[in-house]
Amino acid sequence: MTNIRRHLPETYLFTTDLPVRVTDLNYGNHLGNDAFVACRHEARARWLHQYTWTELDMNGSGLIMVELAVRCSKAAAMFGDTLRIKLAVQEWTPSGFTLVYNRRTHFDGVLILAEQRLVDHGGKIFPSTSFSV
Repeated sequence: MTNIRRHLPETYLFTTDLPVRVTDLNYGNHLGNDAFVACRHEARARWLHQYTWTELDMNGSGLIMVELAVRCSKAAAMFGDTLRIKLAVQEWTPSGFTLVYNRRTHFDGVLILAEQRLVDHGGKIFPSTSFSV
């Protein structure tokens, strides 16, 4: 994951909208990096929930994050903006997978990319899934 997305995924498995809350702002009065990491977590939880999975039980496997990278554009999301977060799965292996997050605001296309490598915390082999990767 040293070079975040040399190319964007052509398809995304999941899309969700999240509001930028006042508690998400940093001292520059825009969405803070720490808040984006929390938004990414919320998007992942919503994606898992649609399959009735959780981070502790993804069809029999538990998830642990072993790597996270974020790349931001120059523009910023502000209080009251709506973030549209798209999620794609890549690099699926028996031991883990990479989630790619594409975040844009609803009005200006401001982009943040994030990648996250997840593995099973119990050392199990990841089960086959009902979605294509």
